[in-house]
Amino acid sequence: MTDPTAPAAPIEIRLLKFGGLACPPCIAMAKSKMLERFAERHPGLKIKLVDVQDEDGEHPFGSAFHDNFEISNEYGVTSLPTLVFEARIAGTNRGVEMGRIEGGVSLRDLEKTWDNLMAQFEASEDIPWDQ
Repeated sequence: MTDPTAPAAPIEIRLLKFGGLACPPCIAMAKSKMLERFAERHPGLKIKLVDVQDEDGEHPFGSAFHDNFEISNEYGVTSLPTLVFEARIAGTNRGVEMGRIEGGVSLRDLEKTWDNLMAQFEASEDIPWDQ
């Protein structure tokens, strides 16, 4: 039985960027350093880059690109780039997708999406951790 007086486990918000080294919008996002600037504005956010394609647009079996491709399938990624926001209980693999953006995005639109997702997250009383 859970102790109702115990402090809640800390929640970690992370952003997974699924992209590829041969993906033109991914390259443009990297050159603009958009995610770095976004991370500076949100220091508690964890960002994980998940490259699923090499410079030739491939994900050779046995490579990190192939492993990341498998992860992208688990997340239902169908286009690159895809940004997935996820809330997780810190230190666990238990989490829930908060939202996603498919395709290239500007920093301004990324900030709008972040603001909307955080407002929804903070307003929710019951987070479905068992999804």
